[in-house]
Amino acid sequence: MRRQPKPVALEADTDLRRVVEEVSADKTPRLIERDGKPLAVVIPAEEYADIMTMHPSVRSPRDFYEEATRSEDIRRILRRLTTE
Repeated sequence: MRRQPKPVALEADTDLRRVVEEVSADKTPRLIERDGKPLAVVIPAEEYADIMTMHPSVRSPRDFYEEATRSEDIRRILRRLTTE
């Protein structure tokens, strides 16, 4: 079962090294946000490996993003996240 990402506000003093170390330790993704809008998600390396295995046509994070955003459901979710 995958965990819901914990939000992390991106500020000038946000320690991204600490965020990455926390993700590695507790295996819970982090949703990096600025002004309440999502910018990026940090996921555990094992989860990324699982994604790459489940989608053999995906060879890089860019490929994964492009494949995922082809889905109308994903595009609708992304639009909702960026307009809220």
